[in-house]
Amino acid sequence: MVVVLAARMRPLEPCQPVPYRHALDQTVVDQQVEHPVDAGAAGGLSRIAERVLDLSALVAVVAMWGGLALSYEIASLPPSSAIIGLAGAAYAGATLVSRVRTAV
Repeated sequence: MVVVLAARMRPLEPCQPVPYRHALDQTVVDQQVEHPVDAGAAGGLSRIAERVLDLSALVAVVAMWGGLALSYEIASLPPSSAIIGLAGAAYAGATLVSRVRTAV
């Protein structure tokens, strides 16, 4: 919801029109840029970032549902502890895999 409050109540006053601009001074929609920027590197990085975010969401969903299923099977285990435990195990596994890859 948006509420707009008027600070002062004054009548509308006519003001100066927009300054005249010659048609040649205005930009053209199809105007070519003199030195365009190559977005190839940024495009590659954004694709990598998108994969990382997708993988992160997958780990979160698996930890959530796995934690709920684990706490259902083990009645004394709270769901929050099971979810955090699975997420921590996924983090530890990812750290271990990355260290093994860098060592090789």
